[in-house]
Amino acid sequence: MVGCIIGVTEKGKYITASGVKPGDKLILTKSAGIEGTAILASDREQQLAKILDSEMLDNAKKFYSQISVVKDALIAFKTGGVHAMHDPTEGEF
Repeated sequence: MVGCIIGVTEKGKYITASGVKPGDKLILTKSAGIEGTAILASDREQQLAKILDSEMLDNAKKFYSQISVVKDALIAFKTGGVHAMHDPTEGEF
């Protein structure tokens, strides 16, 4: 499967990682490992079921619902003080 997504916005109404500057403060809006936990719990469910109880494994799989950073990014953008953003699930910038 292949996909292509293109976002369109007004000039100046978006922020990329390229605006990062020395001395910037880093704000992590969610816990590290949310996506990795969800992926491992789903992809390696049989192996993990041997060492984790079913409730813990089910909770880990539910982390998929917490991955999106869209709401966090919109709130940050609206503050007006942010000049760089990066979604760590996208890899290096």
